[in-house]
Amino acid sequence: MKYRNFKIAIAIMVLMPAVVLAIDVDLSEIGFPVETVEVHGFFSQGYMKSSNNNVYSNSHEGTFNLRDFGVNFSGYITDDIRLAAQFMGYSLGELGKDHVNLHYGYADYSPMDEIGIRLGRLRVPAGLYNETRDIDMLRTSIFLPQSVYPEVYRDFFASVDAGSIYGNFDLNDWGTLSYSAHVGNLVNDEDPASDLPFMYNGSLGATNGYFTGGKSAGAQLVWDTPLDGLKLSWTLRRIDNIYIADWPLTFVAPKLHAEMDNFATQIWSYEYTLGKLIFNGEFCFMRERSNPLASGWYMGLDYELTDKLSIGANYSTYMNEKGGVFYKGTRDDDFRNYEDTISTYCAYDIADNWVVKGQVDFNRGTGRHRATMLPGDEERSILFSFKTSWSF
Repeated sequence: MKYRNFKIAIAIMVLMPAVVLAIDVDLSEIGFPVETVEVHGFFSQGYMKSSNNNVYSNSHEGTFNLRDFGVNFSGYITDDIRLAAQFMGYSLGELGKDHVNLHYGYADYSPMDEIGIRLGRLRVPAGLYNETRDIDMLRTSIFLPQSVYPEVYRDFFASVDAGSIYGNFDLNDWGTLSYSAHVGNLVNDEDPASDLPFMYNGSLGATNGYFTGGKSAGAQLVWDTPLDGLKLSWTLRRIDNIYIADWPLTFVAPKLHAEMDNFATQIWSYEYTLGKLIFNGEFCFMRERSNPLASGWYMGLDYELTDKLSIGANYSTYMNEKGGVFYKGTRDDDFRNYEDTISTYCAYDIADNWVVKGQVDFNRGTGRHRATMLPGDEERSILFSFKTSWSF
């Protein structure tokens, strides 16, 4: 069965680029309010295998459950009003399971550069790369640093049903400043394959868990500084939510209610492009009711060796609950409370819309992946990942 799955995966990797084409649909003749709809999409298939631990579910045995796919539509009603939507699915071990959801869908009114308004299901700004993390072609690595962009929170931090304002200002000799702010409701997914229910079920022993209700508010500032190539960013997001699940100790309580109140995430970011070399780093701090919960940061670099081949590396560190960069805590604590990772990766562009990638992560600690870990897991592990992606 594994051999058959391997052959199917290879066939998809070889044949898919031959059939993907960009689509531009003219709907003016049928009276649709958007005359021309642009259609784009992407598909990626990968393989991962880890030593010692299930860094992601089933990764220790090796799995092809490393996949993303989606299609998006956009078009203008007027010169100032645009509609856009994307449907997407993914698999990462036991997460996602290829279930397709509305990733975003909104109306965008932008009468001037300084101010615009979006209403609907929006992508959440978080650091420099959360809004574009599903566009595999835009980065060299397969996985973003887990200290700031954890895959186990991917669904939770992807989208929000909200209203948003945004814009950018030309600061003349001081560069440009972009801003955005949103207020709305969390996208609550009762699907057990979604990331947070899976995480809480794994760590608390609950079953059939999901999040209900909940609010989200946040803001971001991005400064393209007067120093050519240097970008700085600050992001703040606050979340209130309730987790509900069946609790195995039914004689105590048939339902588990865990409230997430005033959970705040703050991210400071930088990116500096110097010719073919890119330096980047981000610092993330998480609190609940002003109490520190965790912190993480990373520093990395990417280099374009040729027009087709890029390489990169980063160091990422995360401290859970008992400490972090500016909190009290020691590395002598249980290795499930922290995670340090050295990542190396490369990407080769076979064509303008087709890329293949490889990545190796050297992990110490399991703080970011404890939902998929077992009590007998070891402190150190290595994750090998390979992936190919197409876009149109």
